[in-house]
Amino acid sequence: MAGGISGDYKGSCVVCLRGTDTALPLEGEAEWIVAVLNRLGLPMDQAYETFRLAVGSDPGKVPDGVVQVAVQVCADCVAKAKMRPRS
Repeated sequence: MAGGISGDYKGSCVVCLRGTDTALPLEGEAEWIVAVLNRLGLPMDQAYETFRLAVGSDPGKVPDGVVQVAVQVCADCVAKAKMRPRS
């Protein structure tokens, strides 16, 4: 069963799935963005799948070049990854 009051995870942190209203904008090549998602705490296979779904690419494929993606992530998960949001 999917979490969240609407039956999905919309509005949830991509790592811990708790509700959050903050997002982390990422810009770079696919491999870099997947590495950041992994650093935030997602296992590598989930980091890749999260990225793939965010950019809408087919399984086994990722876009070439620099892409922009925003993922919802709570401040606690950013802090656990020893990352600081830019102001």
